[in-house]
Amino acid sequence: QRFAHFTELAIVSVQEIVDFAKQLPGFLQLSREDQIALLKTSAIEVMLLETSRRYNPGSESITFLKDFSYNREDFAKAGLQAEFIN
Repeated sequence: QRFAHFTELAIVSVQEIVDFAKQLPGFLQLSREDQIALLKTSAIEVMLLETSRRYNPGSESITFLKDFSYNREDFAKAGLQAEFIN
């Protein structure tokens, strides 16, 4: 169930990235293929940067969408391997 929630969060995050990109000057003047290529090649990096910005070292947790905080235990319960958590 938690993994499904992380998937939902990722979908929302990608939509936010797309919405942001559409606001960038010149983005909508690019061909649809170029827009998709740029989004595909940069979405994970943008998501990682945003995730690192939301990390709270005091509680060792990450807050998603303002209300959902997850710590190491939550990530483990969601099925993430220890190498990605630690």
